Amino acid sequence: MTREDLKGFEQFIALIDFDLCVCQSDYPELGPMYQYADAVINKWREQGIYIAMNTCRTGRAELEAEVWLLKHKINFHKMNDHHPSGLLHYGTQAQIDHNMNSRKLWGHVNIDDTNIRWKLEGHPGWRQLDEWMQEIIANMGENKYNLKPNYDYSYVEQPII
Repeated sequence: MTREDLKGFEQFIALIDFDLCVCQSDYPELGPMYQYADAVINKWREQGIYIAMNTCRTGRAELEAEVWLLKHKINFHKMNDHHPSGLLHYGTQAQIDHNMNSRKLWGHVNIDDTNIRWKLEGHPGWRQLDEWMQEIIANMGENKYNLKPNYDYSYVEQPII
C-alpha cells in the first residue's frame, strides 16, 4: 500500500487524552466522567471525525480505561493506536515496510490536559470543546473530509423554570 492508495480515505482525526480530559481522575485511578464528554465525543464521531483515544496507560491500566469508556458508552475508533493511514501519511518507508509503529499519535486536533491554555485556565468543559471543534470545521469550509459544522447543543441540560 502506498500514499497514493489513500485517495478518498481521508478522515479528520481527533486525539483525545483519557486522564483529566474525559475521566476526572489521574492515573492510575478511574473516576467520574466529565460532564457531556460522552455526548460530545459521540456527536463528533457521528459527524465523521475519527476518534483516537490517547493515554499514557499501558497493559492492564489501558484495558481498564478502555472498559471504562465502553461502560460510559463513549464511541471511539482506536485506543493508543494510529488511524489506519497514519503511518502511510506521516511515517517513513522503513516504518511502513517493517511495521515500526510510533507510540506518538498524529491527529488534526489534540485534546489534552497538558495543553498550555488548559494548564493556565483548567478544563474548558466539553460544551466549550464542542464549540471550538465546530468553529474549526466551519473555518475549513468545503473540505476533503466532508465535515459540516453541527451547532446542535441540545445535550446541554436546560434549567428547569
